[in-house]
Amino acid sequence: VGVENVRLILTSGGSVVQEQLTKDNGEFEFTKILPGNYEIEAKHENLLFKRNKLSVTVKDSNVQLESSDNSIQVSGFPLKGNVVNQDKAISGVNFAIFSKDSVHVNCNSKIVPAFVSKISKDSSLKFVCFAISDDAGKFEFASLSNGNYVLIPFYENQGTKFNVLPDRYELTVKDKPVQLEKTFEIGGFTVQGSVKNHLKPDD
Repeated sequence: VGVENVRLILTSGGSVVQEQLTKDNGEFEFTKILPGNYEIEAKHENLLFKRNKLSVTVKDSNVQLESSDNSIQVSGFPLKGNVVNQDKAISGVNFAIFSKDSVHVNCNSKIVPAFVSKISKDSSLKFVCFAISDDAGKFEFASLSNGNYVLIPFYENQGTKFNVLPDRYELTVKDKPVQLEKTFEIGGFTVQGSVKNHLKPDD
C-alpha cells in the first residue's frame, strides 16, 4: 500500500477475522492466523484504489506479500480546496491543474475546457484535469497520483473576468490526500482596454 491509515479487513468464508489500519509506511500484519483461505479488503473514504482486494492462502508458515501482484494498490489521492469572497463561499470558479511530470489522474472529463487556453502560457506544463467550486465554495480533484502540480484558478461571470488570488499555486502529492491550507479569494475584477493616439503627426 505505502499509505497509512488504510482500513484492512481480513475475512474467511464471509466472516470477519481481523481488522487493522496500515502503519505510516503502509505496512500491515495480521497475527495468529490459522491455515486456510482468506481475503483482504482495503477501505478508505478519501482514496481510490486500483486494487482493493487480495486473496491469500495460509498453510503452515508465515505469508509475506511483497510483489506488485500481491499488494493493495492506490490509484490516487484527492486534492481539496475552497474559494471565498470576503468570507462568502463562491461557486462556479474554475480550477485547472497542470503538471510537468508523467502523472495519472482520474478526471471527471477528458475534454479540455476553453478557459484553459486563456490561463496556460507555460508550454512545459501539461493540462491534466479541471474542477469547479460548488455552492459551498469547495472544489475537489478526486484522484491524483504522486507528483508535482500547478493549480491555476479562472473565474468569469457574465463576461467579466475576476482576479483570483493566489493566481498560481504549486503543490506536491505524496502518498496521502491533500487539503490546501491556502484559501483562494476573489481579489477584484480585470479591466482591459487600450490607449490610442488620435493626434495627427503635425498636432
